Amino acid sequence: MNPEGQIDITLTVLSSGKKEVTILNNRPVHAAKLLVGKTIDEALTIIPLLYHVCGKAQGSAAINALQAATNTRSDETTYLSRTVLSDVELIREHLLRIFLDWPCLLEEDEDTHDTSQQMTEFMQFSSRFEAALFRSEKPFSLETIAAPEKDLAFKILGDLESFLQTHIFGCTPDLWLKAKAPDVIFHWMRQEKCLSARSCAVILEKGWAQEGQTVIPFLPKLTADQCASLLFPNNHLQSDEFIASPSWEGLPHETSALSRYHQHPLLKLLLAHCGTGLLTRHVSRLVELGLVFARIKHMIGQLVSPSLPVQIRRDTSISKTAEFGVGMVDASRGILIHGAFLEGKFIKDYKILAPTEWNFHPEGVLASALSNIKGTDEAHIKRIADLLIPAIDPCTKTSLEVTYA
Repeated sequence: MNPEGQIDITLTVLSSGKKEVTILNNRPVHAAKLLVGKTIDEALTIIPLLYHVCGKAQGSAAINALQAATNTRSDETTYLSRTVLSDVELIREHLLRIFLDWPCLLEEDEDTHDTSQQMTEFMQFSSRFEAALFRSEKPFSLETIAAPEKDLAFKILGDLESFLQTHIFGCTPDLWLKAKAPDVIFHWMRQEKCLSARSCAVILEKGWAQEGQTVIPFLPKLTADQCASLLFPNNHLQSDEFIASPSWEGLPHETSALSRYHQHPLLKLLLAHCGTGLLTRHVSRLVELGLVFARIKHMIGQLVSPSLPVQIRRDTSISKTAEFGVGMVDASRGILIHGAFLEGKFIKDYKILAPTEWNFHPEGVLASALSNIKGTDEAHIKRIADLLIPAIDPCTKTSLEVTYA
């Protein structure tokens, strides 16, 4: 996100071996205040610029919230096309983490993996899909109507599937997701030569699979009305303090690929073998890649053949409470929720509740994971912490200090 801010993390190892974690979140969680006094059109122009890292997800959540507040909606083709863009961005962000962060695991075995060519290729998918679905129009404008070039959209979809097969799964995403036995997934890790499999194999072979166990509950799949109750309790805006350290039913929760898909057979398998440790978190990113690709494939099919059943239901994305509007989107790091309060044609107040604030809560999932790293050796603790932080994945810079008391 931009402006970035920073999250400062201190992990203190006590003489007893117990670990205490302090998380200081200096992210600009109040940046949405810049929208106060703006018109809807001005806000929709500003939001993707403020949050360029996840601009498509932010744009989708914003237009859903603002349309809910004005009791309007886009046509189905435009709505689905916007959803495709935010899902393609989700895939891009997962791929970015894999190609930036996972090669360091191979260095443990004095191996190298040059990802520069692959990064250049996958970073282009978002712009290619946008051009195919919206041509030269701005996707997140109230006046925009999507005009998909259907053959081109299918061509790009095929390119994306080929990329995932070659560089991530070693087979089609659909086939990979069918792994339901320990021997199958562990064999894939040890025998497949792609970066993702080799990285997971290192975690398994180093005995790190269970590092970073957590006791933080998963955030349930919230309805739009539940999101409205979070941002607008008793029809009033939430305090800035809540936005900085959110809770559900009085407790911090995790929102992530793992929390969304922990019931998937492959993740249930790994949760039984490794708990919520490092290996399960890495594989959850791959599971979401495969499932979201399948969702994109279905939506593009829906754009071509409207008789297909729609899997994306509007009532799970937008809601309206009094003069407030709520928009929610599954972003790569977790659920993203926007809340808009309009007064006439102008924004009276605006709230953005991002997944980083859930996961980097002072008592949240990262704090729990770091406190459960095994042993007292500083080099080991630092190594595992440096893997857990990007696995839980903030959208900003972090600093880590390990101290002893």
